[in-house]
Parts: sequence; structure tokens; C-alpha cells
Amino acid sequence: MLVVFVLDTSASMNQRLRSPCLSLLDLAKMGVDHFVKARQSRQETRTDKYVMVSTDSGGGHVKVTPKDSPIDLSASLRYLTGHGYTCLGDALRSALEVLNQDRLSSGSSPGGLDNYGLGWNPAFCEPAAILLFTDGTLPTSEKGIVNHLNVPPLQRVEQQLNEGSFHWDQRLFSVEIRAPVPTTEQGVAMVEAEQLKPREGLRELSESVGGSAHVVRSLKELLTLMEQLAACIRNCIVAQMRVEIPSSLGPDLTEDRLSLALVDTHPVALYSVSQAQGRWPIQEDFGLEPSTERLPLRRSHPHLVLRRSRDFDGQLPWYLPCDQHELGSCAFTDALLSQHRNEVWKVYVRSRDGGPGDEAPCGFVKANPEGTALHLFMLPYNF
Repeated sequence: MLVVFVLDTSASMNQRLRSPCLSLLDLAKMGVDHFVKARQSRQETRTDKYVMVSTDSGGGHVKVTPKDSPIDLSASLRYLTGHGYTCLGDALRSALEVLNQDRLSSGSSPGGLDNYGLGWNPAFCEPAAILLFTDGTLPTSEKGIVNHLNVPPLQRVEQQLNEGSFHWDQRLFSVEIRAPVPTTEQGVAMVEAEQLKPREGLRELSESVGGSAHVVRSLKELLTLMEQLAACIRNCIVAQMRVEIPSSLGPDLTEDRLSLALVDTHPVALYSVSQAQGRWPIQEDFGLEPSTERLPLRRSHPHLVLRRSRDFDGQLPWYLPCDQHELGSCAFTDALLSQHRNEVWKVYVRSRDGGPGDEAPCGFVKANPEGTALHLFMLPYNF
């Protein structure tokens, strides 16, 4: 896996804690170092490659490349200083450009990793995790304060084929390091709740790509979080999923019983279960005509719709191969497991232009025999 550290090196990161007397940037450096050591202590993650990007202005964002070793990463951390503006958008763009620079030439197919026009193939991916360390202040530049986090378009030819900057194998985890705020006894509860709440722009961006947003206020909390992330970040792909409410709801499936967590679209991480992958790619969400001269822009993630199946029990013949993925735990999967554990859901690709994606299923979702997790079985279109 490729892990990218994006460190906020703005002047606001020079704020210091009372105990220990360290700046927020010092804590971020210690968090990066602790995460790397935790990953290297595990057999399955020792081969990780690392990239480090800062918010320095002037185009010198990338400090460590995938060709550098963890020793080079540790050495580069020592020279980071807090100064300048909070250019988070530009730093994230630099990180994504490093991740995406070889996607068109990588892989065994002429179309590179993404196989534009040939479907989403889990066998062709480069899982990556971006860890963003910041103090949670609004992005700033020479023009002033920006009220929202905006990632500028990537300056690459590959960007002309995609709607967004992220791909389905790239996730963002934001870590906000905040210094405790002195409060009166009456305002402690309100300030505590406000300090533990991630900033909206960071949380929305992180969760939209299958990641998560976190807030820490001490070195102990930061190191604990780094150990948790080092253990839970695994190779995966991300798909946007939702449950479609049928036009005529059955007596046991009513609108008030169907959780809103299922009706809304949610990014869900898919972890490979079967050893061999890529037998049946997820088809594109658009149709092609003989007169088509240019492919539509590809979305950042495939959009899958789950429809309750009444004519299929989820049993496959032994001779039919399939790609099997475990759905990561989130509000969507938890609601599906708690309310409809014994159901089988056919999976459809949500078409955006009236193409054939909605007409026939390309797989199904059902719980594992223990009922503790949901598994996605990818099969040929209209199986």
C-alpha cells in the first residue's frame, strides 16, 4: 500500500501545548513516526511505501517520494517548520498528483489501471491512504481566508478522463490536532463538544471517499489513534451504495422501518475475500453508441444500487466463479445487518444516462454464515 502524509506546516501549527511543551507540528511529526513504526511492526504492512507532502508555498510540497525509504522520511520530518499559509487544497492536489502520475501506464492492459470504457476491475488498482494532519483552521492564502476546502484540478492528462480527483482505491483520513481551550466551569461541556467535532469541510471530504475524520487534543490521544489507523487501514476499493425503496413496499418492509442510513448514498469500503480477483469487472454506468467519439467522464467511485431479491436465495453453482468482497463496517452496513440480516440483495450499477446498467443485476449482497458481516458477490452482468 502507498501511504501519503500531508502535513499542515502553516504558522498556526506553532501553537504549543502546556504539557508536554510541544507545538502542534511536533505532535504531527510524532504521529507520523508512530504510524510508520506501527505499520513496520506488522508482517503484512512492512512493504508499504511512503510519501510526505507539506503545505509549503512555492511548489515545494512533495518532501518524500515513493522511491525514498522510511529512513529518508524520518530525516525529512526533522526539517519541517511552521510558517506561511494553510494551503491544504494545494497540498492535497500535490499528493494526488503523486498517486496518479503512473495510472495510465501501470497495469497489464493498454488502458492502464482504470481501464476506461472496460469497467471497474478490482484486480487493477493501487490502494492508497492519505493521512492529513492539521490544526483544523480554515484554509488561507495570499487572498485571505477561504470558507471551504477546495482541491484544485490536477494538472495531468489523466484528469481529463475523470470527474473528480480521487479514485476508488484512494481514501483520506484527516487528523485535527487541537490545543485545549481554557474555559469557565459553566462552559466546559459546550466547549468539550465543540472541540471534539471535526471541521465540516474536512469531514465531508474524508467521508465522501471512504475515509474518516478525527480530532485529538493530546499526545496520548494522537498515538492511540495512530495505532488504531495503522491496524485498520487495509487494501480496499470504495463504492457508493444505497438501498432502493420499491414502489410497492411489502408488509415487512415499510418506509418507516427502512433506515435513512440505507436510503441515502454512502461510500462503503470493499475488502477482497477471494484470492483471485478481476474475473467480473463492474460494468460502466453509461452506454456507448457506434457514433460515440469520446467517453463520458468517469466518476470517482462506482454507484451501486441494492434491491431486495424475492426470486434468488444467494446460492451459486459450484462451477461459477465470482469475486467476493467484504463490506467494511459503517452506518450503511450496520443498519443493513441489524434490520435485514437474512435478506439477499441484488446489486445493480446505477446508470446516469439511461443505459442498460439498471436493467439487470451484476451481483448480490448477503450476510456471511455467522451473520457478522456483509459480503458482495460480483458476477457477470445479468447472471
